[in-house]
Amino acid sequence: MVAGSGSVITKLTDEQADYTKMYQTQVRLNLRVININLDKHNKYIV
Repeated sequence: MVAGSGSVITKLTDEQADYTKMYQTQVRLNLRVININLDKHNKYIV
């Protein structure tokens, strides 16, 4: 049981790492979209 539980923890950590990567990518994409929208907005102001 103890030996098996270690692999479960590793699996969870791998999933968390994948989720973190996905989350970071999503945040980056969102920031890019926000920057593009701000650029358009600034052109209208000027």
